[in-house]
Amino acid sequence: MTKVSPTFNYAAFNQLVRTDPLGFGHVAIALGITTTTLLSLVSGRHQPQVKTLMAIYARYPQLALENVPVPLTLSTNTPSETLDPIAQLKADVWEANRRLVEAGLVVLSWGNASGVDRQRGIIAIKPSGVDYAQMKPEDIVLVRLDTGTPLPNEKLNPSSDTPTHLYLYQHFPTIGGIVHTHSSAATSWAQACRSIPCYGTTHADVFHGPVPLSRELTPEEIRDRYEWNTGTAIVDSFQYESINPLHVPGVLVPHHGPFTWGATPQAAVEHAITLEEVAKLAAQTEALKPTADQIPAELLEKHFSRKHGAGAYYGQRK
Repeated sequence: MTKVSPTFNYAAFNQLVRTDPLGFGHVAIALGITTTTLLSLVSGRHQPQVKTLMAIYARYPQLALENVPVPLTLSTNTPSETLDPIAQLKADVWEANRRLVEAGLVVLSWGNASGVDRQRGIIAIKPSGVDYAQMKPEDIVLVRLDTGTPLPNEKLNPSSDTPTHLYLYQHFPTIGGIVHTHSSAATSWAQACRSIPCYGTTHADVFHGPVPLSRELTPEEIRDRYEWNTGTAIVDSFQYESINPLHVPGVLVPHHGPFTWGATPQAAVEHAITLEEVAKLAAQTEALKPTADQIPAELLEKHFSRKHGAGAYYGQRK
C-alpha cells in the first residue's frame, strides 16, 4: 500500500492544473470522462472517489503525502502512459493542435493536426471551426481511414480538410501525423506559387532539397471534391518528382498554404515549425542577395544524412 493523504489538497491541485492543463486533460481521458465532469468531481464539495484519486495522483504524484494509509496503490505511470490506444491518439492529436498555437503557427481556427492508428483504421483530427482555447481532448474527432466517415459516437464535425488528410494517409503509408497551417511565411511562398529553395544547412537538416510546390488544381477539381483533390495534387507532385515523403516532410499548396507530416503528430508539428522558419530564412536570404546560390549538393547530403538514415549520428542514441 502507498500512504497518501485522505484529505485532498484542492489548492495545490488547482495550481498544478493552471501550470499543466495538458495533464488535466490526460487525467480526464484516463477516467473516461470529460474535463467538465472532472472539474465537478474535484470542485471542493466532497472528497474525490478512489478511482479519481488514482488517476490524479498518477499524473501529479506530488499531491500524495505519505502520512495516512489509504487503500490505493499508486502507479508511477502517468495516465497518458496507461490510456487505451484510441484515447491516447486523441490526447496526442489534441496536444499537437495546442502546440500549433504555442508555436504561433495558427490564427483563430486556421489550421489542424491529425494522427492515424493504422492498425485500427482510424484517424483523429481537430473538429471543424472549434477555437483552440476551448478545445478539449474529447473534442478530437475520430473518422474511418478508409472512408473518412466519423465514428458513430462522434458529435462534432471533423475539420473541413479531413479529405486531404485522408488521401495523404492512404497514399503515404509511412506517415503517422499531418499538420496544416496558414503560417505567414510559408503561406506567403505558397501564395507566390514558389517552392522554397534550400539555401543552407538549417533547411537541409530536415528537408532533403527544396520544399516543393504541388501542382495547380483544375477548375473541375476545385468545383468538385476540392479538399480530396488537394490531396491528389500533393501526391501527384511527389510521385512525378520521385520525392520520398519521409525525406521531404512538407509541401506548399499553390494559393493556399503548407502541409507537413511525420511519423507522429508531434513530428508533424516540429516539421511545421521548421518549415515556417526556413521560409523566413529563404525570404531574408533573397532580400539580401536575390541571386543567392542554393546549398552545395555535398553539404546538403552531409547535413541531411547525419540526422537521417542508417548512418545518422546527430543527437543521442535511443
